[in-house]
Amino acid sequence: MEADLSFAKFVGIRIYEGSFMNCYTEGADFSYATFGQVAFEKVNLSRAIFRNATLSETGFYNTNLSYVDLRGVKRFNEVSFENVIFCDTIMPDGSMRTGSAIASPRRLG
Repeated sequence: MEADLSFAKFVGIRIYEGSFMNCYTEGADFSYATFGQVAFEKVNLSRAIFRNATLSETGFYNTNLSYVDLRGVKRFNEVSFENVIFCDTIMPDGSMRTGSAIASPRRLG
């Protein structure tokens, strides 16, 4: 199922053992959200905000993370990436990641 969740406000939401699939979520705000074993698959998250979110065992697969703000994300070492687009993505430590795609699952933290 496809959904347009552009600019939706998910501030402080808690999701466990769930997934976002085939969604368009440009500019969605996930600040202070808590994710546990959640998968983002075939999702356009460009310009989304994950400030101070907790990403416990979260995975991003075939996902666009261009211009995403990940500042202050907790448990980033538990996040998996596969076929992800980074373009001016703000990482948890405030550094920028640009022009990078990961072809096989791995963790960046």
